[in-house]
Amino acid sequence: MPLPVHSDQICFGRAELLDRLLRRAVGLTAGYRQNLALIGPPGIGKSTILQRAVELLKQHPPLLPVALHLREGSTLAEFAEQFGSTLLYRYWTDLRPAGAGRDAPQTFEALARVCQPYLPKTTALLAQGLARARRGHVSALTALFEAPGQLRKESGRLCVIFLDEFHRLSAWGGSKSYAALSRQVVVQQETMYVLASSAVEEARRVLRDRLAVLFGHFEIIPVEPFDPATSVRFLTELGGLTRLGLPTVIALADLAEGDPGTLAQIARALPARGQATDDDVPLALTALLFQPTGALARQCQEALARLPLRRRAAVLPVLSAVAQGHHRMIAIAAATGRTVTDVTRAVRTLAEHGLVTRRGVFCAVSRRLLRLWLQAAYPIQQGPVHLEAAVAEQVFAESVRAWLSQVTSRAPQQVLETVAEVMRRFQNELVELHGRRVRLPKFDVHTLLVPGAPRAVVGQRLRPEEAAPRPSGQRDDTRWLCVPYTAAVREGDAVALIQALRHAAKPWTRRLVIALEGLEVNARLLLQEHRFWVLELEDLNQLLELYGMPRLLPTALQALATVSAVPAAPAEPVEDHPQQASAS
Repeated sequence: MPLPVHSDQICFGRAELLDRLLRRAVGLTAGYRQNLALIGPPGIGKSTILQRAVELLKQHPPLLPVALHLREGSTLAEFAEQFGSTLLYRYWTDLRPAGAGRDAPQTFEALARVCQPYLPKTTALLAQGLARARRGHVSALTALFEAPGQLRKESGRLCVIFLDEFHRLSAWGGSKSYAALSRQVVVQQETMYVLASSAVEEARRVLRDRLAVLFGHFEIIPVEPFDPATSVRFLTELGGLTRLGLPTVIALADLAEGDPGTLAQIARALPARGQATDDDVPLALTALLFQPTGALARQCQEALARLPLRRRAAVLPVLSAVAQGHHRMIAIAAATGRTVTDVTRAVRTLAEHGLVTRRGVFCAVSRRLLRLWLQAAYPIQQGPVHLEAAVAEQVFAESVRAWLSQVTSRAPQQVLETVAEVMRRFQNELVELHGRRVRLPKFDVHTLLVPGAPRAVVGQRLRPEEAAPRPSGQRDDTRWLCVPYTAAVREGDAVALIQALRHAAKPWTRRLVIALEGLEVNARLLLQEHRFWVLELEDLNQLLELYGMPRLLPTALQALATVSAVPAAPAEPVEDHPQQASAS
């Protein structure tokens, strides 16, 4: 019988994932075993999902959910005691024999004594594993992982073992640790394992190389950040921020990048019970992101603390320059007074520790929250002038107000100008888009009226000898057409655009559709079939960030004026005159 999830506030936005996990666990009672692995970045909510699943599965005998967390730096002996104590405690509290008493012992030795009459072989295996672990023998894991199968034989209970941060098993024996687990995964067809890890790449490598067993493979479930809509719902429904303006809520959701922990911190910092207004946001972010004890400030400080101590002096100025808007290696070198070679080496170190991302010749701070902290808090706290606490907080709050005003005040008609402006900033650089390296030529940019479609932006590549666009300047034949759609692109929109461009006098080297509100599947397939590149909102925002321009948020994405539908004999696109282009 499936377990109901309902609208679970504890796992807000994760009902589908939680339901999937519960259905897999309940399938074990019908003889179907599917092991799972939840993988996602730290703080994304994996542990909360596991804890909620354990609570719900307690209500569904004969399942025996057992939750284990591998703590960083813990010893093999500590894990063995945790494993044995938790397994026996779960058996004794949930499935104890009648008349055995209500209070369960709290130590392994005491639990083993009361459970031994009912689980003699299981307690013996666990005691054996603990003894080996205390001597530092990796073979302890073999005895521990055998115990759930033995408990099944002695009690009839089906164990569902939850191992949170399972990648830390490697600290006690490397590949031998995973070999002990994989053997029991194959042998114990009536024991289910649910693994979770915040070390995404390491976990995937372990699952591929060490735990890819024939009978008992792991289904990988990525735990992703909330999408923008869920993030907004989290703040308004669960956080109670109903009086905040929608643009402000969207800006906060965008800043958090869908991280549930960050969203919860922001909601808690603002006045409760729907009393928060836009004026409260700078004060809340000051408490969270500027004050040294703020939860989000500590996250940023911990991110920098992961850098090697001997390299910090060399890489922190580079990171600060990137946060201040210098994204090309040459620009970073000029801003920091270093050579391009030294900057490249520093960027490589920062990328290895997840602080920046590389995109061709560009790099950017990997998290928006960290970037805001580096832009607004770090210079005040690390600057040569010491400010009084009250003054420093006021300066930071003003920076937050300026940021909030910038990201929430973009008018709908600015979308076309934004696309044109970012194309004007191209300087023949290489950038990574959709996993491929693309050269962005230096363009002479103007707009174009396309029948049946939004006004487009055209880029005509300038020859290297041209210092600036000139009406009579020499150009080559490279022509880009970029059509930004502020409403969802439907199949009819794609057909109209294709028909309109079919009659163009000169071919386009590259045709791009920017779908700011997404697009239908059929529209995407049709555009790709006709060799259009399709960029969505986040793709455009990545480009804007690399060129030092503010992100576009959904509040700014309303439909632009379009000309009438494509007539029976489509008219040729009409390019604007230079005077019209500047005004449009």
